[in-house]
Amino acid sequence: MNTNITLGDLERLPIRAIDFNEKGDISIYRALIQCVIKIVEKNKAKKLDKEQISHFNSQIDKFVYQLYGLTESQIDIVEEAVND
Repeated sequence: MNTNITLGDLERLPIRAIDFNEKGDISIYRALIQCVIKIVEKNKAKKLDKEQISHFNSQIDKFVYQLYGLTESQIDIVEEAVND
């Protein structure tokens, strides 16, 4: 399996910018930031276990799916691809 990522690979990624004029985007952005802050704080305090990591990863995934407006079937495709 080739794990080298090129600049061209990155340029083809559909990066979704946060629209700070949209309340929905702002809400998702704030939730993501709060999640990341919790991870950093718990990690600094050495109080981050595997269960919490899994919980935070699931939350982040959910927020990203919302940001991209993915349907349940699209989420299933992403989850299946990630878990392979």
